[in-house]
Amino acid sequence: MVEGRPLRSRSGRVQRARARLGHSHLTDLQALRLRTDCRSALAGHWRAQGELEHSSVVAYQDLARRLAMLDAPDDLVRRSLGAAVQEADHWTRCFELAGRYLGQSLHPGRLRRPLRMPRSRTAELCALAVETLRDGVVLESYAARTAAVRAERANDARVITTLQVIANDEAGHAALASDVLGWCVVVGGLPVREAVRTAARQLAACPPILEVSTKADPRVLADHGLFDADPDHKMWTVLVSQTRDQLSNWLDAPVVTHAA
Repeated sequence: MVEGRPLRSRSGRVQRARARLGHSHLTDLQALRLRTDCRSALAGHWRAQGELEHSSVVAYQDLARRLAMLDAPDDLVRRSLGAAVQEADHWTRCFELAGRYLGQSLHPGRLRRPLRMPRSRTAELCALAVETLRDGVVLESYAARTAAVRAERANDARVITTLQVIANDEAGHAALASDVLGWCVVVGGLPVREAVRTAARQLAACPPILEVSTKADPRVLADHGLFDADPDHKMWTVLVSQTRDQLSNWLDAPVVTHAA
C-alpha cells in the first residue's frame, strides 16, 4: 500500500530504503502492553509506511526538478518542493509510531534520486503526465481517502493525529497532481492527450493491497490504524470513475497550441 507519491526506478518499480534501527530505547507503556504479535504487526506496518513516505520526499524533489527543466510555472515547482517537506513530516511521524511498538528508535536509510535519461520535451511531457495521473491524481487521492477512514476508526491518539495529517496533506498533493497533469495536457498537445487517454483506460481495476496480519487481533490492529479501509474496492472504483470523467473534459477540449 503506497501513501504518498511513489518513487519509481526506470523500470517502474517502487523504490524505498530499508529503515535502520537507532540506539534509543523507547518506553511507551500503552504500546508495550499490547500482545507481541500485535506489536510486531503494527511496527512492521508503520515502518513500511515510513519507508514509503521517505521515498516520496525524493519523488517530489525529482518532480520539482523535472518541472523546472520543462519551464513549468513557478507555482507548480514551489508546491512540489512544499510537498516534499510534508512527506518528510509523514515519515518522521510513521517512524515514531513504529518505534513505539518496537521499543526502539528508527532512522531512514539512504535513498538516491533515480537516474533520468535524456529525452525530448514531448516524450518527457508524456511520461510526466502518465506518471502524474497514476501516482498523483489516483494513488494520492486514494491514500487521502483511506487514511481518513482509518483515522475515523482508530482510537489511539497519536495514530489518529498521524492519519489526519496524512489524509489532509495527500488530498493537497492530489490537487497538485491534478494541476500538473492539466498543465502537461495543455502545453503538450495531442501526443500528451493520447498518452493520458491510453493510461486512463489502463488504470487498474483493483487498488494496491494493504497486507494485514492474520494472526494478530484485528480489533487491536484497527485501533492503531491497521486495517483494510476499502475491502470491497468500492472507494477505488468510484475514484477511478471520477478521474476518467474529469479527464474527458480536458482531453476532449479543443487543442490550443502555445508556448509553456
